[in-house]
Amino acid sequence: MPNDGDTILEVSNLRAGYDGRSVLRGLSLGVSTGEIVAILGPNGAGKSTLLKAIFGMLRPSTGSVRYRGTDISLRLPFHNLNDGLVYVMQGNRAFDTLTVEENLEVVFIPKRAGQVKDRVEAVLELFPKLRPLLSRRAGTLSAGEKQLLALARGLIPEPALLLLDEPTMGLAPGAVSEALSRLNDVNKNLGVTVVLVEQNAREALRLSSRAYVLRLGQVVYEGLSSGLASGEVLRRLFLGK
Repeated sequence: MPNDGDTILEVSNLRAGYDGRSVLRGLSLGVSTGEIVAILGPNGAGKSTLLKAIFGMLRPSTGSVRYRGTDISLRLPFHNLNDGLVYVMQGNRAFDTLTVEENLEVVFIPKRAGQVKDRVEAVLELFPKLRPLLSRRAGTLSAGEKQLLALARGLIPEPALLLLDEPTMGLAPGAVSEALSRLNDVNKNLGVTVVLVEQNAREALRLSSRAYVLRLGQVVYEGLSSGLASGEVLRRLFLGK
């Protein structure tokens, strides 16, 4: 757990799952403001379930989620979004029939509705490769371009905390580097705190300062990302051997 007294996210003894089946089994973790924290683990470990429970898409059966000191365990996703907590789901999701510009503008937050054009322009400064694509239908974009669009859309609401689920899934190596480079810029230049669920463990560890490894819905490692640099350590934690 972070110990600097500036914890933006605290998950305590969280249990959550689907149709009465527990996926998270008493999971606890913390994230400090300004960090990039990686969440790693094998398939079925509960990584995506954790992000959904934090964002409010999945209601926990027990435990709590505190964001900026407030218990949000039962809060709806819309209210979390309005409070600077943003979740970018896996799969390069976009509205394929809308243009890139329309995909950016569709992120609607009532109290900031009049600022959408300004926000889109500010985000394009960070993602200049999207500018010549503004009039293109999102469905015609490459996987890498769609992922950049997904990251850009996540920044429209001016997040304080960005939850990212597998942002490099299905991307070619060059597109992976581009996406992670932009993510690093978002963290360093804008001060956005990031929780990153990622199967590409080595890239996630290179980018993050701390990491949690999950297995069967529980934390089996917590510490500095540099402490996981050894392939043998990763293998043991992922496979439990």
